Amino acid sequence: MLLIIDSADFIGANFVLSTIGLTGEPAGNLDKPSFTGNLRGHEALRRDARHVDAV
Repeated sequence: MLLIIDSADFIGANFVLSTIGLTGEPAGNLDKPSFTGNLRGHEALRRDARHVDAV
């Protein structure tokens, strides 16, 4: 399992999506949502069993 930090922003969310898609490796992301980031980019990941949202 990969742990990806600082992933609540647009670039981080897309990095998580592409990493899971390319490697098939389970991934977890860890971040604190703030004015620079939000979790809307992670909507597609909520249905994916390979993703753990630790925000």
